[in-house]
Amino acid sequence: MLRKFFQCVPRQTKCEAVADKKLSVLAWGRNAEGQCGVENKPVCVEPVVLHSLESAGVQSVLAGKVHSAAILKTGEVCTWGCGKAGKLGHGSSENYSEPTRVEALIGRGEITSAALGSQHTLFLDNKGAVFSCGENKEGQCGYGTSIAVLAKQRREEWDIGANIGRIATNLSSNSVGMDGHGNISEHHASQKSQHSAWFSGQALKPFIDRGARQAEVEEASRLFDLSKQERARSHQSASSSHSHDFSLGGKGKSQSKPVWDAAMFGPTGLLPGQSHTPTRIGRDLHELVAQHDQKRQAGIEGEVVRAVAASRYFSMLATASGEIWSFGGGFNGELGFRHSSWVTSAQKVEGKLAQVLQENGGAIALQAGGTFCMALTAQGKVVVWGKIGQPIGERPRGGPMVAEIMGLPPIISIAAGQSHALMTDGERVWALGRWLSADGSKQIGAAWGTPEEVLRLPQGVRSVSAGLHSSAAVSRDGQLWMWGKVISQDHAKALHEQHSGFQCAKHAVPEPPPSSWTGLGSDQPAQVEGLKNVQSISLGGVHALALVDDE
Repeated sequence: MLRKFFQCVPRQTKCEAVADKKLSVLAWGRNAEGQCGVENKPVCVEPVVLHSLESAGVQSVLAGKVHSAAILKTGEVCTWGCGKAGKLGHGSSENYSEPTRVEALIGRGEITSAALGSQHTLFLDNKGAVFSCGENKEGQCGYGTSIAVLAKQRREEWDIGANIGRIATNLSSNSVGMDGHGNISEHHASQKSQHSAWFSGQALKPFIDRGARQAEVEEASRLFDLSKQERARSHQSASSSHSHDFSLGGKGKSQSKPVWDAAMFGPTGLLPGQSHTPTRIGRDLHELVAQHDQKRQAGIEGEVVRAVAASRYFSMLATASGEIWSFGGGFNGELGFRHSSWVTSAQKVEGKLAQVLQENGGAIALQAGGTFCMALTAQGKVVVWGKIGQPIGERPRGGPMVAEIMGLPPIISIAAGQSHALMTDGERVWALGRWLSADGSKQIGAAWGTPEEVLRLPQGVRSVSAGLHSSAAVSRDGQLWMWGKVISQDHAKALHEQHSGFQCAKHAVPEPPPSSWTGLGSDQPAQVEGLKNVQSISLGGVHALALVDDE
């Protein structure tokens, strides 16, 4: 049962061998963005060994939605997969299909842990410092960006997207939408004006409070709502300065095509508000913090962080003192704040949530789901806040919902998926929320008010992991149990068909064999055949990484 509380581009280096071979990294699932660490294979329906990490001394592995990471015993970290928004930390938005060392962190600290959000990444070093990179337009990287700058970044991103969309539309109709003098036609300018009017009213509202802050939004929109003529001149200049001829596929037809990669995105391929190299989260620069409050102004810089967690729009930190800090955007109370659903720098959670955590010894582990968070305390209690599957009761006025899970023995490991959570006491596994069946056709779940026991292993449970719609448990004797959906056969087949058309004959994509392997999904908890001596498992969006003892 639950006890509820109603308040509140540098040179890249491959990961090199640094130790004797002991552990292997296995990967399977979707690989279209390179997240499984192999080339020319859009999907892996059975485990593949990441040979580049065989002798690298891997300490742990992490699977995100579409990217991956490995923490090495040397304190270095390798990332690979989707590089959108710069979240890999390699200085660009390029995808990497091979584990590559994050050079920007060399010499800055020994990395011991990381958290992989949808479009951003957090790195934690052995001294308790946190580094972040990737998408930051909701403040999820914790840089303390002001609302005025965020508004400008959103507008610039929208302008880029609108321009690319207009170019694509014009190319499809064999027209660039400009008059004979290179000016944007009135038809397209009027369309852009209509979209701008919508954007001005919707820019930041999902992740900030109404009332006093509404005036700031309106002022930011006014400051950065460029006129139709000014935007037209900007796009005209970019288009005319960066163009080349290309074939439209017709006989002898060619058209001038703006090179938006260089002119709009820049050489790194990044949009405004994205950071391509890890930056340390330091002093509190949030605009709402009073300048005279030196204790608050120091921010997370004066704290020793022991755990990190990341979702799509927000991030969470747990300090050595057991306190929780959060930043980013959260519309369902997942930030844990009473009066705000949007902060851009790390702010300490106070009120009822902080009280409940401290009463149970403070937080020692964190997990972030799609719209909820959970913490494991020093006394083995689990505290959940936000929205998991269904709202946690009726959200009270003036603060987020907080719930302490009652009636369970001391918990040793927790995990969070998109809309479900897992807990284990070292022998049994309980679940909350909902996940998908193996083929993705139906939802399976446990009632929010009563955690459901889904697995019992007499040999003991070492740890649990949760992906987007999947779950896993590793037993103390190295067996792997999984349930839910990692990737369905239909998804695997579609990936093959989609990507095979882009491969040349030299690198033809082999047809993925039909597979009912449990590692890809199971309606009920089942032991994964073919794997033994599993040390840990990390489930991502639609792929998985396992650390296996070779001896």
